[in-house]
Amino acid sequence: MSRELTLLDRHFRHWHHEGLLSAELESALRQSSGGLVRRSTGTVVRTALAGLGGGLLLAGLILIIAENWEALHRSLKLGGWALLQLAFLFVAYRLGQLWRDRPALAEAIAFVAGGWVLGGIALVSQIYQLDSRPPNGIWLWLILVLPAAWLLERRAVAAVVFIALLSGFARARSRAPRLR
Repeated sequence: MSRELTLLDRHFRHWHHEGLLSAELESALRQSSGGLVRRSTGTVVRTALAGLGGGLLLAGLILIIAENWEALHRSLKLGGWALLQLAFLFVAYRLGQLWRDRPALAEAIAFVAGGWVLGGIALVSQIYQLDSRPPNGIWLWLILVLPAAWLLERRAVAAVVFIALLSGFARARSRAPRLR
């Protein structure tokens, strides 16, 4: 069902409850506006563009920070990363509350918040010259992203968790000794 029909149904229920709309008038209104309703392909396009936009925003932000990483003070690196993470989570939550019927922007920002965690792990590990097996950073990413599944009701968070699991298993599998 398209977003417009969902909105119409909600208004029709309200008008029925208020006694403003009869069943005959509702039927006539639905028939009259039947040709105006858009199809659901717009949802797929919006979701794809939101994912692409979120990925490009994330990549651009990480590249800008990484390029200027040496010029930043250590406390600004950690504090700035945490502040940006909280800002992304807050903005994704607020956008989801403000525009419930248009979740694409909130999904994009939630995707950026999930990816920013991995970017922060990579950048912060340079501060302390941490060197460990690559799957450890991916598993840390998964652990840090999991609370967002409870904070944000977004599909993007599920996608980030899936990517983290898939990446962790792929890296662990590629590093595992082969038995013959």
